[in-house]
Amino acid sequence: MSAAASSSPAIFFVRHGQTDWNKAGKLQGQVDIPLNETGKAQAQTAAEQLDGRGITRVVTSTLGRAMETGGIIAAHLGLDAPSQDEGLLERAYGEFEGVRDGDLPDDVRETLHPGHERDPRDAEEAGFAAGIMPGVERSYDCGVRGAETVKRLRSQYPEDTLLLVSHGTLIRLTLNALDDWKRYHPGLDNLEVRELTSAQLAAASS
Repeated sequence: MSAAASSSPAIFFVRHGQTDWNKAGKLQGQVDIPLNETGKAQAQTAAEQLDGRGITRVVTSTLGRAMETGGIIAAHLGLDAPSQDEGLLERAYGEFEGVRDGDLPDDVRETLHPGHERDPRDAEEAGFAAGIMPGVERSYDCGVRGAETVKRLRSQYPEDTLLLVSHGTLIRLTLNALDDWKRYHPGLDNLEVRELTSAQLAAASS
C-alpha cells in the first residue's frame, strides 16, 4: 500500500432507506421508487448516527430513494446538497424489476441469488446461457462498475471523507470487487453503513 493510499480519508457506503417495494419484497433494480415514511425516519436516525464520522461530502445514485436519503443525511450534517453519480445505480434486474422475489420461478431465483458467500459467476452464466435472465446485469459487471465509480470519486475528491448513498446489491458487489473477488460480503439492511477497509481504500486509490 502506498503512503498516499494509507492516509486517504475514509469512504463510507450506506444503503438507502426503506421503500414500499422493499417492504413488499419486490425487486427494485433501477426503477425509481421513493422512500416511504419508515425510510425517511430511518434516514434521519442514520444521519444522527453518522455524527462525528468526519464526513465532508455526500454522493448518491441518481434514483430518488438514494437522493432523498442522502439529502436528509447531508442536511443533518450541515453539508452541501449531495451530488449524483449514475455509477452508483443499483444492479439492473431487467424484466424482473417489480416482481416479488418469492414469486420468481425457482430456477430464476437460484440464478439471481446463488448465495452471498461464493463467486456467483458460474451459476449466473448457466442462467444466461439458458435464456432465463433477460435484461439482467451480471453480478461481476455490477461490482466492477461500482468499484470503478469509487475509484473515480476518490480521484475526484481526494481530500474528502465521502459518504456514498447507494443500493444493497451494488454496495455488496462493489465491496467484493474492491477485495478482488477473494472475499464475499453479506447483504445490507436499509440504512446499514459500511466503511471501506484499509485494503479496500488502497484498491480505490490505486
